[in-house]
Amino acid sequence: MNVGDCFLLHRDSYSADFTMHNNSGEQGDCGETLNAMWRFTNVKNGNSYIRWISDQLPQMMNIEADNKAFKILRLSAEQMSLQFTNKQFSDKTSTITDIWIPENITVEDREFHW
Repeated sequence: MNVGDCFLLHRDSYSADFTMHNNSGEQGDCGETLNAMWRFTNVKNGNSYIRWISDQLPQMMNIEADNKAFKILRLSAEQMSLQFTNKQFSDKTSTITDIWIPENITVEDREFHW
């Protein structure tokens, strides 16, 4: 997997019909495209989550379940910030915060990724 370019080009698309997909399969050697259902959930401590449901998730995210919850840190028309734990590339668990913005919003140096 070409991690550098894959992260730079990665896009997730959420639809009003509660489906989502990413563009990984369209980017050469970035893996397969994820197709999932999504929904909002309140799991614990009053926190809200977006949950993906897909039979692709166990293999793609190195998890046993066919669903994954992402804690919503911020959700507005301009930004969605999600936090989750991940051990996709090793046995060490990491906490990751991802920030999504709409494709039509102009951001200086948009193709830069930390």
